[in-house]
Amino acid sequence: MKVSKREMQEKERRVHTFIREKGLSAMCFTASKNFAWFTCGGDNHVELTNRQGVGTIVVTPDEKYLVSRGIEAVRMADEEVEDQGFTVKEVPWHDNTTYEVVRDAAGGGKIGTDVPFPGAEMMDSEFAPIRYSLTPEEIERYREVGKLTGSMLEKTCREIKPGMTEHEIGALMSNNMLSKGVVPAVILIAVDDRIERYRHPIPTDKKLQNYAMLVTCGRKWGLIASATRLVNFGQLPEELGRKHEACTRVDAALIKGTREGADISKLVTGAVEEYTKAGYRDEWRYHHQGGPTGYQTRDFLGTFSTLEKVRPNQAFAWNPSITGTKSEDTIVRTEEGLIILTATGQWPTITHEINGSELTRPDILTV
Repeated sequence: MKVSKREMQEKERRVHTFIREKGLSAMCFTASKNFAWFTCGGDNHVELTNRQGVGTIVVTPDEKYLVSRGIEAVRMADEEVEDQGFTVKEVPWHDNTTYEVVRDAAGGGKIGTDVPFPGAEMMDSEFAPIRYSLTPEEIERYREVGKLTGSMLEKTCREIKPGMTEHEIGALMSNNMLSKGVVPAVILIAVDDRIERYRHPIPTDKKLQNYAMLVTCGRKWGLIASATRLVNFGQLPEELGRKHEACTRVDAALIKGTREGADISKLVTGAVEEYTKAGYRDEWRYHHQGGPTGYQTRDFLGTFSTLEKVRPNQAFAWNPSITGTKSEDTIVRTEEGLIILTATGQWPTITHEINGSELTRPDILTV
């Protein structure tokens, strides 16, 4: 992947500013989210379930290093950080001296880190906001991640059939996504009554009869796009239709309110008011409403006590739910306007008017 010099320089500028403000000699990134962010889409994972990668970036005021065991170092230098100006330091696989090499590269002094190691100070939560405002290049990559995630999710919805188990549906969705280089970081599948019983339905052997909910968070270049789609076989029950219309209206209000400078706590409060107006006043209590995203499924959840405001070019994935239904896409609002990253234009929609303007949200696909 060709990396923009402008983006590299912007990432380095942000880290150098952080180093200076915190009085550090170096900042180290081992967590996959920060590795991907700083390398403009590079990947340091081997084990999918481990958020701590196999290579550590060490950024000083004057240099940047990649420290990794020999098993990984050559490939990462060739395929993940090529032409980015890193000095690569290899550590033998049989010699547990990674963090000694990291400390040596840092040159002594106070070291910041995003994973614990001796002699360094954990600063992951302090550093996290540095990632929140996306660069133009990141937004372009995110568009691609969102398009692929949304289209493969919807492709799966059109391919499933009654009689398939939730595991089979999840496998089909995973295959579709992986075929496009998108890793499904989350796979939630529920059919029929399980949709009403569980907000986070891990797939089971239960077979689809009439109704399915497919949820995923697709990861590519470190960026994560979240989306939910619903499919009904046969006539849609009237009550389910009313619930979904209400749920999508809450979602539309959240999305419309997500503008630079908006108080996230007020957005959540507004969502609760929308639940009440729709006649589902307590449904917000049973699941979170989502929040900012990017290099994590959620950087944090929006609550009534959140002090953060919406930042420029910050991505969000709201996910309101009412028992039996849910609405979710990944968005980013730029100076040019709102981008719904996971919308494909190929799915049935419901249109809502919010404060004098219209917004479409995904409807339930009826087959």
